[in-house]
Amino acid sequence: LIAQYEKWYESELGVKAKIIRFDSGKDVISALASDSIDIAEAGTSPAALAISNNLDIRVIFVGDIIGAAETLVAKNDSGISGVKDLAGKKVAAPFASTAHYSLLNALKLEGMTETDVQMLDLQPDDIFAAWQRGDIDAAYVWYPVLGRLLENGHTVTNSDQLAAKGVVTADLVVVRTPFAEKNPEVVDKFIKLQLRANDVILDDAPKAAKEISSVLEKLYSA
Repeated sequence: LIAQYEKWYESELGVKAKIIRFDSGKDVISALASDSIDIAEAGTSPAALAISNNLDIRVIFVGDIIGAAETLVAKNDSGISGVKDLAGKKVAAPFASTAHYSLLNALKLEGMTETDVQMLDLQPDDIFAAWQRGDIDAAYVWYPVLGRLLENGHTVTNSDQLAAKGVVTADLVVVRTPFAEKNPEVVDKFIKLQLRANDVILDDAPKAAKEISSVLEKLYSA
């Protein structure tokens, strides 16, 4: 998002870049499989699923360990204070995502399985709509939808707490192998731009937050 704000893709890659937003890693993988995108970010779960199904992609960059950016949040009036309280409740997550993986493992750590809850496969925007209608009691999701749920919800657990228990999830940058082999210099420049953007986060967090929020506001108001 910082690289997008600074227009580095247009000025530094040496090729025309089109940036497309997807709701989840599952949609990203589908786009890669249809050759409609070349480089993308996806979580460890959809990336692993794609590679195990022989999609010809490579992991070229580990963006971050996800941490609290993905959280299991419950409605304040749901009666849910811990993972065990999810029994019999309606819980949503985008299936095949890192959030879904974390939810399944959170249940497993408490001796539960997905059959102990009413699990729904919803994309983030659909999770917010279901939350507003009162159709779900809890959800495992990421920002910006997570921030909206926390307005009248509370954290049950998150991916930072789960990582401490050995359930680690990450954001990865992947590339179609044929594209990487044909355009190694573009891939190299792309990685360097990620590192450059990360330096902005480390060196000037207020500036990074301002640039990230600016891009997100435009993305989600479009």
